[in-house]
Amino acid sequence: MGKRELSSQDFENYIVYGDYDLIVAEGINHKLFSKHASNELTSHSALAVCKSGTATMKWKESTMAIRKNDVILFYPGPSVRLQDISPDFDIQLIVFASSLVQGRFFRKALPLSDVFTFISENPILSLSDDEVVFFQKMWSILFDAINAKDNQFKKEITVSLLSALAMWLNGQISSHVKSKPIALKRADELVSQFLHLLAENFKEKHRLEFYADKLCVTSKYLSAVTRAATNKSAGKLIAFFLMGEAKKMLIASEMTIAQVATELGFPNQSGFGKFFKKEEGLSPSEFRQRI
Repeated sequence: MGKRELSSQDFENYIVYGDYDLIVAEGINHKLFSKHASNELTSHSALAVCKSGTATMKWKESTMAIRKNDVILFYPGPSVRLQDISPDFDIQLIVFASSLVQGRFFRKALPLSDVFTFISENPILSLSDDEVVFFQKMWSILFDAINAKDNQFKKEITVSLLSALAMWLNGQISSHVKSKPIALKRADELVSQFLHLLAENFKEKHRLEFYADKLCVTSKYLSAVTRAATNKSAGKLIAFFLMGEAKKMLIASEMTIAQVATELGFPNQSGFGKFFKKEEGLSPSEFRQRI
């Protein structure tokens, strides 16, 4: 039995928004799950709440237990593998393209570096019964919003609901960080400092050398420590931030592509278009048409 990517077909009840930019699902299809030794989630960002049963999760080099009322968080990069799934295991899952909420998720309530560091070390949080009820209500509203017919504001409603859910989750992480401060190793401190610099400067500073010089390390070393912590090189993280902001602008604003390019520090629309197509496989105009 081999591993394979977890998909919407693994669930009894699901709905897909856009070109798989968002999947809202529940009800494990245990017949499909039982055919595979493991099921992986490697793309997009996601959060899930365990409704019942147990499972184990392979996260980087660790194996973690999942129980009822646990919320599981993961961002693009590290492979997440579910296995040892009990017959009564069931989750409510939201898988989404990070660009849908990236600008709203990482607000001043919690520094971006703390989010990455916390989730990197603590991808599972235990919720109270009341917190689980709140999540389930938000999940249901989001499901209904995506399922709504003939609503001209469907995209805006969906993104706003996702943003509200992300901010609620941000609050959960923030309370855990404040009650249990993260002890950072030296390499983790460097990653934290890099992410702070990146969040403040990515629109103007695209070159890795800028960040390495500010942190008094070589570009090669900076990429090595960020890859170890986030499974992305420093250069890929710069591109990740730029693409998240670019997609947000293309989705949620009336800005022209030339204006987006200028806002993100590209010298011209052509350079921005080449960068975007290299990262996404589509031109900015093609991406916008698909939304």
